[in-house]
Amino acid sequence: MKKYLKNVNNQNGVTLIELLAATVILFLFIIPLSSFYLSGFTVFQQTVKQTNLRQELDFVIADVMKKIQYANYFELQTTRSDDKNNMIKLINSGKLVSDLTIDSTKQNLYHTDLATYRIEVPSSSTPRSTVTKHTYHFEDFDFNKSSYVVNGLFSLDEEQQLLTTYFIIAPKTAENSDPIIVNQQQASFKDIKEIEEYVKNNQGPFEYIRFVKTEFPVSNSQ
Repeated sequence: MKKYLKNVNNQNGVTLIELLAATVILFLFIIPLSSFYLSGFTVFQQTVKQTNLRQELDFVIADVMKKIQYANYFELQTTRSDDKNNMIKLINSGKLVSDLTIDSTKQNLYHTDLATYRIEVPSSSTPRSTVTKHTYHFEDFDFNKSSYVVNGLFSLDEEQQLLTTYFIIAPKTAENSDPIIVNQQQASFKDIKEIEEYVKNNQGPFEYIRFVKTEFPVSNSQ
C-alpha cells in the first residue's frame, strides 16, 4: 500500500504556468495564420468582383457587335450630354486609365447612342421597302441592370471603318439603400454621375470601377 501511494505522489502533472505558456505559444502561431487567411480572402473577393465586372462588359460588347452586324447600317448620336461630359471627365482624369486622353475640343467625335437601321426588301406581304430604326443607349444593352451601372461612349474614325467603345462599369447601389463600403472604398454607385464625383474627390485605388476601351472594325456604317 505504501509503495502504491509513493507512485501516485511521484506522478508528473501539467501546472497552470505550463498550460498558460502552451496557450501563448499556440496563439503566436494562430494570429499570423489568421491574418494571412483574412488577407487572402480579401484578395479573393476583389478578384471575384473584378472578374464579374469583366464578364458583364463582355455581354455588353457582344450585344453591341450583334446589333451592328444585324443592321444594314448604323450611325452615332448623342441624346445625353451630361453622361457624355461625365465620361470625358472620368477618362481625362487619368485616375482610371493613365495613357488615354479625349480631346474635349472634338466632342462631336464621341456619342452616347448607337442608332441602327434595318432595311426590309419588298415581298408579297410588304410591297414597299421599309426601314426600321432602333436607338440604343448603354443601359439598353444586355447586362444585369439591377446589379451594375454601365455607361460609355461610342466613336468612329474618319474613314468610318473602326468603331471604338469606352466602357465604365461598377456595382450598382440597391434602390433606397446607401452605397456599399468595402475596405474604406465605395463599392457601389447609383449612376455615372456619382462615379465621376467619387473618382474626382478621391485618389484611389478604384478596385470596384472598371474601364475598358474596345475597338473593332465595321463595314456597314452609313
